Amino acid sequence: MAGICLGGIAGLTLARSLSERTQRNAKIVLGALVVYTGLRMTWDAVGGTLIQVIKQLGIALLSLSLGNLTGTLLRFQRTVNRLGKLANERLRRAQSGESKTWKDGVKTTALLYCLGPLGVVGSIQQGLNGEWQTLGLKGAMDGLAGVGFVALFGWPMLLSTVAVLILQGTLTLATQYWVAPHLLDRNLIDAVQATSGLMVASVSLVILDLRKIPLVNLLPSLIYAPLFTRWWGAA
Repeated sequence: MAGICLGGIAGLTLARSLSERTQRNAKIVLGALVVYTGLRMTWDAVGGTLIQVIKQLGIALLSLSLGNLTGTLLRFQRTVNRLGKLANERLRRAQSGESKTWKDGVKTTALLYCLGPLGVVGSIQQGLNGEWQTLGLKGAMDGLAGVGFVALFGWPMLLSTVAVLILQGTLTLATQYWVAPHLLDRNLIDAVQATSGLMVASVSLVILDLRKIPLVNLLPSLIYAPLFTRWWGAA
């Protein structure tokens, strides 16, 4: 919410929109931070002997593979893509002046802010062990987008922060009070952390336009990781 509000305020006070060069440089910096944050989370979550580390990383990679398969079968990414196309169509209509009401602005920006997988992953990490870095990165990206959104829709787009609060706040509290108590074994929490760290790092490929990855399809891997760890007794 703070990121969106700061981006919105910046967009309202700037004399002109950010140049393409500035936006490109910001994307490169954010991409590098995402890679570093994700890999650091994974590194901090694994430990023990070399065999144990390999086993933990193997579980994380297997979880990602099966998570992607599950997400594909359940059409997670396809559903999000359809919603994304709807939001992009509304943006196109606003840019052309066809429809530019404040209600459209709030609905469109709320949809775009809530669709990204970083919000889900970051909220789960926050709820499990208080890791805020992923949500911080998402806030920075949302704020950067907010500079352009507020120029298009005006200050009412800041109301979209309510949707972000409801979604991410609910996920964080649900994880903290309903999921974390059942993952009493530290190894199970570390398994989720290692897997989610790799997910976060892969987001950089999308940010830098290097490769299209169905990131939403990977979300079920956060369920597989603690299950495999419990079954195989990874240390």
